[in-house]
Amino acid sequence: MRAKTVIAILLSVIIVASAGIISLDTTIVQDHLTRVHAEDQLKSAGEQLTLKMTMYLADCLNSARTLAQAVGQVPVEEWGSQPVMTTLKNLSEDMEFPGISLSKTDGTGYDAGGNSLNASFCPYFQRALLGDTTIAFTPFHEGSEAADAVLTMPVHSNGAIAGVLRIALSPERIRSLLSINTFRGNEDVYLVRRSGEILAGPAGFQKSAGFPELLDKDDDRYAELEQVMRQGREILVKMTLDESSHYINFKGVKDSNDWGVLVAIPEDVLLGLYRDDRVSESRSLLTGFLVIILVMLGILVWLSVAEIRQRYTMERLAYFDEITQGINYNRFKKDVTALLHRTADAAYAVAMLEIDNFNYIRDFFGAPEADRIRLYIAKTVRANLKSDELICRYMNENFLLLLRYHNKEELSDRINFLDSMLCSFEGDEIKNDKYEFRLHYGIYCPEGNGEDIDRMAEKAARALQMIKNDRQKVFEFYSESMQKKALDENEIEEHMFTALEEREFLVFLQPKFDLHTGRQAGAEALVRWMHPEKGLLYPGRFISVFEKNGFIVKLDMYMLDEICHRLKIWISKGYHPMPISLNISRLNLFDEEFVPKLIATLEQYGIPANLVQLEMSEQVVTNNIGKLSSLIDHLKDYGFLISIDNFGTGTTSMNTLYTIPVDELKLDRKFLLEVEKTDRGKNVIQSIIEMAKRLNINVVSEGVENKAQARMLQELGCDMIQGFAFSEPMPFREYENYAFGPRADEVNIW
Repeated sequence: MRAKTVIAILLSVIIVASAGIISLDTTIVQDHLTRVHAEDQLKSAGEQLTLKMTMYLADCLNSARTLAQAVGQVPVEEWGSQPVMTTLKNLSEDMEFPGISLSKTDGTGYDAGGNSLNASFCPYFQRALLGDTTIAFTPFHEGSEAADAVLTMPVHSNGAIAGVLRIALSPERIRSLLSINTFRGNEDVYLVRRSGEILAGPAGFQKSAGFPELLDKDDDRYAELEQVMRQGREILVKMTLDESSHYINFKGVKDSNDWGVLVAIPEDVLLGLYRDDRVSESRSLLTGFLVIILVMLGILVWLSVAEIRQRYTMERLAYFDEITQGINYNRFKKDVTALLHRTADAAYAVAMLEIDNFNYIRDFFGAPEADRIRLYIAKTVRANLKSDELICRYMNENFLLLLRYHNKEELSDRINFLDSMLCSFEGDEIKNDKYEFRLHYGIYCPEGNGEDIDRMAEKAARALQMIKNDRQKVFEFYSESMQKKALDENEIEEHMFTALEEREFLVFLQPKFDLHTGRQAGAEALVRWMHPEKGLLYPGRFISVFEKNGFIVKLDMYMLDEICHRLKIWISKGYHPMPISLNISRLNLFDEEFVPKLIATLEQYGIPANLVQLEMSEQVVTNNIGKLSSLIDHLKDYGFLISIDNFGTGTTSMNTLYTIPVDELKLDRKFLLEVEKTDRGKNVIQSIIEMAKRLNINVVSEGVENKAQARMLQELGCDMIQGFAFSEPMPFREYENYAFGPRADEVNIW
């Protein structure tokens, strides 16, 4: 007890000394610390709000996928049945969704109450028919002026899109996710688009054209804030808002097409909150020192017992997973670090296990069933681990395993053995005959033992993502190409808006030649990206990324504007330009504003429509014949030329060509490759050309590599060819000299 008294006295002396030191802090240091602390709190609050919104959207997406999978197993004609309507209603009540509807591909369908409706008015319904899942503010009911946050997702049945699921998210839930108590109600929190349009905000806010319109555009940080918002990244700036200095924090929300959370608070209010806190804290601290000294001896006695209990409780909370009755990810990381340090020469792999359709199992068979499965997996794997191997639950449907191995073949056999044991439910009281139970595994084998466990888990997750929903492969090993691809796509997305503004996208033209005269008869517009760091990039590096994130819509219109501008210049010089073809993305074809924007661009530059040929891929035309028929008629009425690109890669029938008035078919290069192998390929080309001639459709062959191929195509009746052997794509200036220069008349492929 004497020792504890001495400790109490020493602690008292230390506390009093500390009080003296604290009181010597200067006002400048105090203000600096207050500002740093306040900014950190604001950034932390922004991250918390964004995380809450991200998790809510992820839950909504998971529930929607589960429901879509379940509905996809029901015949379309039974979608209006009572069991399906009950499922919709139960999910609506469980997730607090104000509305759920299920529609066939023609738009007709039912809501959760069994009421008939038609969803074809919604542009996102059209995108869902193309396989896209979106979350966007749009009217849920036809004719409604109010826009709700609506999740739109395709429903697959037997490998094809059979309909569309639309879910209205709860506006009250979204508003509740925008609330935080950190700043005592002095902050304003907004949900905004990356363009700045305000989607939701504090009670009583007046919706404006966009948040950036409320700011001083002359402020030095305005352009930076606007750019970061467009890119969906994170920023904390100090700017003028409502004629006073405000702190503004923005952070993009994942899994939403283009949302972000923005927090604004007056600078003096924010700093005052934490300055007052620090003053109050100092006063309370000094006042409490005397009380602490008096009760220290009594606390020491109690502390000896309470500390042991508390340590046990805290360790259990920090390191134990109640569901699996084993260690959690925090303890897993700690144990892995210690284990790898002790066994530096051993080879370890990190495997991420995922339960397929976990949300479906949880939602339709209940949380107890989901918990039993996870406990069963943990117990079974633990029973088959060596003493220097580990397992923990990582997320709802995921587990992480640390496995020792000698080579990948041995590791593959080990994973197959574990999977076989788990999926058979051998030796367990759970007998599953109600649903299909499948597992997938992503495996990362680090070269050494010095890598951070979070990074290893991320790489295992990336490998797992590669085989998600794959019914053939059970596991996949991580490779650096996966990481490189992800990083490359991120770099492309971060720079694409700037590239459009800086006009880094270049239009190249590749001539097309008339086989009858040998002279040029037109050109195809192709895009190149002059990247400031990577140099000239070809479409294969970025087009698929743009198709995935929707940026291709902006790029298509940029290309059209560049082509029309150049055609106007050539016409003003007295040239007689030939038609230029432009490939149009499927996303543009289902945008209601596409045709008006197309026509407006041509009228702006005074360009005749017959100088612009619109190319659509065969697959898009075939899969959407009903939707595109009226659109193509409209374009033809205005004078546009229509071409079907990559003809022969899909399943276009004679009836399709009779239905849609196209001007041109572009034969896919694979036909020429077949001609070189067998006579059958030549017969196929001849049949296509004869069919096209009967319908008064021109035929162009792509990828022609030599004159022999050109002669053969001429004999078969092909109209035009295009290929690097005769002319490579070239920029505008070079093409102008090629097509209209002094030696243009000498250009002839024969």
